[in-house]
Amino acid sequence: TERSPLVKVAYTKAFGGISGDGTASDFDHLELGIQHDYTFGVSGKLDFNLSVGAFLSNDQVYFPDFQHFGGNRTIFSNFGPASNYRFMDYYKYSTNSKYFSGIVHYQFRKFIFTQLPMLRFSGVRENIFFNYLKTDNSPNYWEVGYSLDNLFRIFRVEMGAGFEDAKFLRGGVRFGIATFIQISGGD
Repeated sequence: TERSPLVKVAYTKAFGGISGDGTASDFDHLELGIQHDYTFGVSGKLDFNLSVGAFLSNDQVYFPDFQHFGGNRTIFSNFGPASNYRFMDYYKYSTNSKYFSGIVHYQFRKFIFTQLPMLRFSGVRENIFFNYLKTDNSPNYWEVGYSLDNLFRIFRVEMGAGFEDAKFLRGGVRFGIATFIQISGGD
């Protein structure tokens, strides 16, 4: 069954004039986003999570109200293949201005190692990912990587690197749960 994409339209308004001492937040934040996955027969699956946003006014924006992006500096990968960045610092690129965030993940049925029938028939999948973030006050942050998924029917191992413009920041290995396993916080 095909699902519809998750489309997000969010507007947040903080009314700064309600406190007499002028310390209340005062901003307007608009965000548009789309998240979806497409399956291409038995050959592959594309997951993506794209969002664009702006603080239309940012007269008084405290750090908790900034737009934050999911970073990761641990050796563990997040559950969703297109949910967070793999190598980005947690709050380095948080912003109260304009931004674009794109997380893209593609899973192959046959790619490099899965050309070997023994690996392919064991259920192992190969993935590549490309993540990009741009804010008004940051360089172009991007990540690229490769992973083996569904190892022993439950694990994922990712290898990749993060860059600012053309400058290498950090790389490494991340360990996680196979992408087909869905964990939900409830509805």
